[in-house]
Amino acid sequence: MSEIASAFNVSSNIKGSLRSGLAMVAKLEEQEQRKLLAWARAPRPSGLYGDSHSLISETGVEEEYADRVRMAVVMMVGSIGGSSISSEEFVNAGMESGALTEEEVPGIKRFADAIIDNRAELKRDNDRAKLQNSVLPTLLEFELSLDARVQIYDGDIDYAVPVVVAYLDTDAENQVVWFQMNEERVLEIRDKLNVALDQLEILKKWLGSSTEEKR
Repeated sequence: MSEIASAFNVSSNIKGSLRSGLAMVAKLEEQEQRKLLAWARAPRPSGLYGDSHSLISETGVEEEYADRVRMAVVMMVGSIGGSSISSEEFVNAGMESGALTEEEVPGIKRFADAIIDNRAELKRDNDRAKLQNSVLPTLLEFELSLDARVQIYDGDIDYAVPVVVAYLDTDAENQVVWFQMNEERVLEIRDKLNVALDQLEILKKWLGSSTEEKR
């Protein structure tokens, strides 16, 4: 099976969603498709594609269609941007697999051509994301909530203290962690993160000037 044909060879339980997502992408005007490509290229905390919520806020895709459109965009950007196939080869494979109808071909071909025009940038984005996510597990999700610890004495509440409950998940298996912090620890972490952000800006400027010197 060819590389592009395998992109359409998805399990039956998601084939309908992919077909529906491709149909929606095909109906979009060029400017709206450009927004989809910009969404796919936007840097994310995990270095991966954004979720459906970011797709809705950044492109205006309606919520009820977001998951299917996201699936289609990620599939097209991944399979076309990371290969040397032409837009004609992509739509032909889509037609042969039954994922595309003849009337959807012009719209999908237009989006495929836009991806091809940005192929070099997409490859650089992908290489950069892979490098950022190499060596150690990458943080995927970090959530905070408030809670209280209550001390009961003689059948009544004596006092209570607030805590911050934190949840984090990484791209490694079994790397979900829950922990709690008091206010002092939260402030300490905030200060350390601010220092890290300042140092990141210095490093980014140095890396930028170093790259320019090598050109």
